[in-house]
Amino acid sequence: MLYAICYRYGYRFRKRQSVLAEVDQSDNTTLVRVYSKLSTYASIPRSNIGFAREMRKTYYKQIYETCAVEGNHFNYVETVGALKEGKRAAGRSENDFFEILGMRDAYSALPKCGIRPGNIRIEVN
Repeated sequence: MLYAICYRYGYRFRKRQSVLAEVDQSDNTTLVRVYSKLSTYASIPRSNIGFAREMRKTYYKQIYETCAVEGNHFNYVETVGALKEGKRAAGRSENDFFEILGMRDAYSALPKCGIRPGNIRIEVN
C-alpha cells in the first residue's frame, strides 16, 4: 500500500514538473509580446492627434466595460454621455450613474499616485 502511494506521488510530481516547464515557456512568450506592445506604445509621440483621440476612446471604453462587469446597466453611449455631461440617462438608476462617476474619479486619481503606463512592470519569480 505504501509503495503504491509513493509511486503515485512520484508520478504526479514528475507530471507537475513537466507541466510547469510548459507553463513557464508560455508565460515567457506572452511576456515578450506584452513588453513588445508596451515598447511600441511608449514610442508613440504624445502630441499625435490620433493617439489622443484613441486614448479618449479607450478611456470611455475602459470605464464602460469595468462598470458593465460590475453589473452596471448603462450602455456605452449613456456611459460616454454621463462622463462628458455629468447627467444621468433617463430611466437609469442613480446607483449606476454614481458608479460611473466613481470609476472616473478612481482613474483620475491613478496619476496622482504615481501610476502611469510606462511605470507598470511585471515581475515573475
